[in-house]
Amino acid sequence: MTRSFTPTTIEDLDPERRPSFAAALVPVLAVVAFLGIGSAVLGLDPHPPLLWSIVSVGAFGLWLGYDWDELFEGVANGLVMGLQAILILFVIYGLIATWVSAGTIPGLMYYGLATLTPATFLPAAAVLAGIVAFAIGSSWTTVGTLGVAFVGIGAGLEIPSPMTVGAVLSGAYAGDKQSPLSDTTNLAAGVTNTDLYAHIRRMRDGTAAAFGLAVLGFVVLGLGATGEIPVDRIAEIQGALGETYAISVLAFLPLVVTFGLALRGYPALPTLEYAPYYLFAFLSPLALFAVAATGRSLDVAERPTPAAAD
Repeated sequence: MTRSFTPTTIEDLDPERRPSFAAALVPVLAVVAFLGIGSAVLGLDPHPPLLWSIVSVGAFGLWLGYDWDELFEGVANGLVMGLQAILILFVIYGLIATWVSAGTIPGLMYYGLATLTPATFLPAAAVLAGIVAFAIGSSWTTVGTLGVAFVGIGAGLEIPSPMTVGAVLSGAYAGDKQSPLSDTTNLAAGVTNTDLYAHIRRMRDGTAAAFGLAVLGFVVLGLGATGEIPVDRIAEIQGALGETYAISVLAFLPLVVTFGLALRGYPALPTLEYAPYYLFAFLSPLALFAVAATGRSLDVAERPTPAAAD
């Protein structure tokens, strides 16, 4: 999305109304103070303290000599600056919910759990957590689902829980930072007027180096694992996933389509918004062909009821 304005720099400000470094810290400290007092002392949600912060920033701008029209223009420009990131966040959460319902994310967990061995548990946990976080764009969701399962499996291998948690967190944060579906990645690119994929590429080398070193460290730590993979625990998790979701290789097609368009350089918002429709248009003829080939009817009314069958 192209902006209709250029962000203001400190050199663009009128020297007579240009705040000093100490004065520029006043709004920042006000936000921190209001949030701290509101949450820690008054027990409020963050919304009222943020409203107080907005009022204090407006009053500070009036004190510097800016009138209401100038302040309103700054507010409007700030909203435009983050608009694309907000729209992407709306689309992302709907997309992730669709992937979960379609069995895409559960499929990653299902097949990933089958690759675990005692010696490779820690590095595999880090890599699998990174893949899942990259796919859904959320480190917290990855830790709260896959991470909890890994802690239980690691306990059966007599691996300390802090090691397992460290492996999961390393992969979750690395995958989240490199994911075009991540809310923080999109927000950082949006508010700095940076192309999303350029932002991801700039982080790639540092993230890859840090994550690579972490995986090597977990490989060394995993060599001391003496227990056995709790097959019953893994089978229990896989069984629950298989009963709840339709686990199959076809469930990974949404990932292929979405990230294929992303790698081709398509803009983030159209890619996330239209990729499911492209996939539906591709799969619908295949589904109809499968129904016709098996001779089954799509009309539920034609199916015999249990009473009729008797």
